[in-house]
Amino acid sequence: MSWRFPIRFEIILVILVLFSHGYAAFSPANNLVNWYTTDDAYYYFKVAQNISEGHGVTFDRIGRTNGFHPLWMLICIPIFALARYDLILPLRLVVIVLALFNAGTGVLLYRWLKRHLSLQISALATMFWVFFPKVHGVTTTLGMESGVNAFFIVLLLSQVSKLGSTSKLAFERPRELISIGVIAAFALLSRLDNIFLILILGIWLLFPARRVRFLVMGDLVLAVVTVFGAFVARLGIELYYFYSEAAVVMFAAALVIKPLIYYAFGLYRAMEERFGWRAIFKIVAAVSTAGILIAGAMFLMGHFGVFPRLPRLALLLDWAISIPLIIGWHWLGWHFFAKKPAGEPTTPLEEFSIKGWLRWAPFALRYYALPLLALAGYMLWSYLYIGTASPVSGQIKRWWGTMYTVYGKPATNILDILGITSDPDLSPWSLLALPPFALFDWMAEYSSITEKAYWGGAFLLGIVYVAAIAFILARGWQFVRKGVSAFSLAPLFVGCFLQAANYKMSGYVSLHTWYWIAEMVLAVVFWAILFEIIFERLRNIEIKPAVLQTGTALLGALLLFNFLIYLSKLTPWAVSPGQEQGYLTGARGLEENTEPGSIIGSTGGGVLAYFTHGRTIVNMDGLISSYPYYQMLRSGQGAEYLDSIGLNYVYGGEYVIKYSEPYVDMFTGRLKYLKHIAGSALFRYLPKSP
Repeated sequence: MSWRFPIRFEIILVILVLFSHGYAAFSPANNLVNWYTTDDAYYYFKVAQNISEGHGVTFDRIGRTNGFHPLWMLICIPIFALARYDLILPLRLVVIVLALFNAGTGVLLYRWLKRHLSLQISALATMFWVFFPKVHGVTTTLGMESGVNAFFIVLLLSQVSKLGSTSKLAFERPRELISIGVIAAFALLSRLDNIFLILILGIWLLFPARRVRFLVMGDLVLAVVTVFGAFVARLGIELYYFYSEAAVVMFAAALVIKPLIYYAFGLYRAMEERFGWRAIFKIVAAVSTAGILIAGAMFLMGHFGVFPRLPRLALLLDWAISIPLIIGWHWLGWHFFAKKPAGEPTTPLEEFSIKGWLRWAPFALRYYALPLLALAGYMLWSYLYIGTASPVSGQIKRWWGTMYTVYGKPATNILDILGITSDPDLSPWSLLALPPFALFDWMAEYSSITEKAYWGGAFLLGIVYVAAIAFILARGWQFVRKGVSAFSLAPLFVGCFLQAANYKMSGYVSLHTWYWIAEMVLAVVFWAILFEIIFERLRNIEIKPAVLQTGTALLGALLLFNFLIYLSKLTPWAVSPGQEQGYLTGARGLEENTEPGSIIGSTGGGVLAYFTHGRTIVNMDGLISSYPYYQMLRSGQGAEYLDSIGLNYVYGGEYVIKYSEPYVDMFTGRLKYLKHIAGSALFRYLPKSP
C-alpha cells in the first residue's frame, strides 16, 4: 500500500472531526447545551469564570475550592474569561477545543497502533475511538477533563511503548526518559488518579527483562487482591466498608513492602533449574517477612490514629492467602521463563548495593521527578490555599459511602467490586464488556423478561463472548505475546486495576464514566490486536486484499455514518417554536421567584450558577464547595455553615432534600416550601434564631 495512505488518513480524520464538531459548535444555544450532559462540567466553567474575573478559585465567591483537576481548569480559564460578554460563546469554544483534543488523540492512537498492526486495523480502531458514541460521549461531549486526559494517556503510553520495546535500556536513553517524564506530568495534571498508571509504567521501564516484568506486575496485583480477600474473608462485604480506611492503608503498605521484600529474597533473580522445595521455602520466607513488616506498619499507624479500627485477623489471613497465590504465580514465571535468556540485561535493582542505587537514582530522577513535583506542587498549593492537600470532592464521595444518600452506595457484592456490571459509571471495564450486554439489551428490548432472566441471559452471552475471545487469542498466541509487550498492555492493565481498586475497594461512591479513560484505551488496543489476528487469518485463507480493504472501509464508513446521526440528534439545528431559551427555564424561574442578591443553596447547581444572573448559587453537596463546609457538614454542622453565609433559599429535588442524608437532619425545621420550578422544589431557608 502507498506510503501516502497514513498521511491522507490523518488529514481526513482531522478534517472530519473538525467539520462535524463545527456543526455542533454553531448549533442553536438551546441545543448546544445538550453537548454538556453532566452538571459537573459547569463546575469547571463557573470556577474558571470566577478566576478570570479576579474572584479567586471559587465556585460561589464565598469559599475557596479545589474540587477539579488542574489542567482542564487552566485551559478553561481563558475561554470563560469571555463569559462576561456572552455565556454561550465559551460553550461553543469548548466544543472546538475538545474536538481538537479528540482529533489529536485519534492521530496519536493511529500512529501508535500502526507500528505493529496493519494500516487498515489501525485506522479502523482509531475511527472507533474518535466516532463511536459510547467513547465520544465520554471523552468529548461531556465538557469534562476526559478529552485532555485521553490525549495525554495515549501520548504517554505510545512513548513508553516505544522506549520499552527498544534493545537499549531505559537508563541509556536519558533524553527520552525526561520527555516521557514531562508527558507523565501533564497526564497527572489531567487527572490526579493517573498517578497509579504513571508509577507502574516507571516500574515497567525499570525492568526491561520480560521475566521480571511478568513477576512484578503480577505481584502488584496480588498485593491488592490478597489484602482485600483477607478483609472480606474476615468481615464480609457489608461490614468491610466500616474498616475500609484500614484496608486502603494496608493496600498502600503491601504495594510498597511486598515487592521490595520479594526482591531482597531473590524472587526476581534467575530461576532455578527446577521449581522445587527450595524455591517454595524461599517464597514462604519472603511472604512471611513481608507479612511481619506490614503488620508492624499497620499497628504503628493504628497507634497514631491513621485509621480508626483494624481487624487483626486480616493480617494473618493476608499472609495465608498470599502464600499459595505467590507460589502459583512464581511457578508460572518459572514455567514460561525457566532459564535466564543469554545476554539478558541486568537492572539497577539486581543487588541492593551502593553502585546499584546510584545507577537507579538517575532513572528515578529523570522519569519520576516531574510528575511527582507536579503532584507535590498541586498538593502544597491546595493545602495552603484550601486547607487540605487532596481534592475535597474525593473526600466527600468517600464520606457519602458511609451513609444513606441518593448519590450512591458502595458495591454490595464481588461482581460489582470487580466492575462486572452493565452500568458504565460503575464498571471500569464497561467498554470491554459492551458486546454481550449490548446484544442482550437489544434482544431484551423485543421481549418481556424478568431481571433474573436478564442477568442469566447476559451471563450466558458473556461466557460465549469470553470463549470466542479465548479461541481467537489461542489461534494467534505468538502475536498476542508480542502485542502485550509492544503496547505495554501489562502495565496498562495493572495501572487500571490499581486505579479502579482505589475507588471500588475504598467505599467511594458516585463514580462516573469519565473516570475510566485508561480502561477504555486498554479495551480499544485489545480489540485492535484481536481484529488483527482475525484479519491475518483471513489473509492466510487467500481472501483478496481488495475485499479486506473494502470491508474495513465499509466498517469505517458505518462508524462515521452512525456518529453523524448521533450528532444530529444531540445538537440539531432546528428548535421547536417557543423553546429557543428552554435551557434557561430553571435559571429564569429562580430569578423570577427570588430577590436580586439572594444566596441560593442547590444540591448540584453547576448549570444554575452559570446561567443565573444576580444571585449566588452555593453547591450544597460539597463537590465544588470549600473544605470548611465539608468539615462542618461531616460533623453535623452543615446548617450552621449555611447560617454563617446568609443563605436565603434552597433549591433541589424534594426527595433529596427532605429524605436523604446529609440533608434530612441538616434541614429539619429549617425549610418553608414555596413552589416547584423546572421539576425541582424551591424552599425559603429559615436560619436558626440567635
